Amino acid sequence: MALATQSSLIGKFTAEKKRVNALIELDQEPLESNHRLNIEEREKQCLQVCNFTVIRNASKILDHISTQFSSGNLNILFGESGSGKSTLLIGLSGLLNHEGSIYYNNCLIDSDNIVAYRGLLSFAHQNNYFFDESLRFNMTLGNKSISDEEIFQLLEKLHLGERIRLLEHGLDEHLNHIKKKFSGGELRRLIIARAFLKKAKVFLLDEITAGLDAQNQQIVLDFIKRQSKEKIVILCTHEQSIIQNGERLFHMSEGKIVDEASII
Repeated sequence: MALATQSSLIGKFTAEKKRVNALIELDQEPLESNHRLNIEEREKQCLQVCNFTVIRNASKILDHISTQFSSGNLNILFGESGSGKSTLLIGLSGLLNHEGSIYYNNCLIDSDNIVAYRGLLSFAHQNNYFFDESLRFNMTLGNKSISDEEIFQLLEKLHLGERIRLLEHGLDEHLNHIKKKFSGGELRRLIIARAFLKKAKVFLLDEITAGLDAQNQQIVLDFIKRQSKEKIVILCTHEQSIIQNGERLFHMSEGKIVDEASII
């Protein structure tokens, strides 16, 4: 392999590793009490951005986006690769330097409340990132307040409960053994279960259905649609079969939301 190619691959790997570590840290943020954010009590949750812009190397990656996402709908971000979908999801978490504003239930997110705000978020990515630990640790990320009962309740909803019970060591099974026994679709469902074990208010899902077969895709889609009734769920995708199931659609192109639509 040419030295230049090796250098390029190492650079990409390093950037991706930093991105994953940042998102793991986001999932480990504590769920802070809402009064720290002065959040309005309301039936529907709302996440809003105003003139949201991200500039990198003098280029606008996201260009003056103003929109809102709410609970009660499955929010679908779609567009071609490179349109800015994933960048917007990460931007909504407050992990990118940006211009413009983020509001959660009319509360402006700033440096004073950003940690409390991140405690309301959970993130899931299409890549199956696991720790070299037990399944229990990978599900809870070390949060001992999450009971086995809670874990299994969620696993049942994703059609994984019986599969885990049949393992020799159950939740104490090491991930190395599980990876050998589980399909890619089952591993992806474990990633999704981990995201929803966090008692968050906003779920940012980046291409979590990519590469899944029809059966796994439907299991995941049915689950997140149920979750979106009370929580803000934003799913980034390029798959037409998923877009057709969206209830609130946001079409992205060249760093902008160029169209929005509600599907009744």
